[in-house]
Amino acid sequence: MVALQWEIESAETQNQINLKGDLTRFTLFPLWQQRQQILATLQANSKIIWNLIGIQQIDSAGFAFLCELLVASAKTGASVKITQVPNQCEMLADLFDLTELFQTFR
Repeated sequence: MVALQWEIESAETQNQINLKGDLTRFTLFPLWQQRQQILATLQANSKIIWNLIGIQQIDSAGFAFLCELLVASAKTGASVKITQVPNQCEMLADLFDLTELFQTFR
């Protein structure tokens, strides 16, 4: 198990959140605890990019939390995108019939 890490790169009109490690029920709690603080920070910018290139493993709990983060980010009025999506995310989106929702952020 690899601990989940995140880093926010901020620019004037854009924030990029880089996720690294495992996004599973065992590792997502620290990010879940700080989600409101992170989302409040992101609201000021017009574009939010969730970069998933560093995700090594994701389970159904991690995928559900990722979907929640994407939807919550979009509710701020920002343009929200995801990049470098691992195959595991695509498979979970298909499994839970959330491919259409997931594609809106591509």
